[in-house]
Amino acid sequence: MKKKTHPQNHEVVATCHCGGSFKIMSTLKDVRVDICSACHPVFAGSTGKRLMDTEGLVDKFKKRYANTAKIQAEIKDRKVKKAEVVAELAKEEKARKESKKSRVIGKTKV
Repeated sequence: MKKKTHPQNHEVVATCHCGGSFKIMSTLKDVRVDICSACHPVFAGSTGKRLMDTEGLVDKFKKRYANTAKIQAEIKDRKVKKAEVVAELAKEEKARKESKKSRVIGKTKV
């Protein structure tokens, strides 16, 4: 083997932006990193906390599929076409949104 072809490895302490440090092998004398396992969201566990809004997600799911249960029940009870039930529910939803919109507009004018 030729001499002086490979760089020398040193055991150095890598320091993170957050202040954490750990030992690694490197050809460099000083190693600084932007993120480490102590401050990375996946390893630190902060992503789980951020995504744990389950109450809001459950309410959103129930709200989204509330009309589906109504449609199925009405189709079963009245033996009508699905398109008629959907159109009727759309009218109710539109009327509800417009009444909500008029209440908001009324509050802003006051």
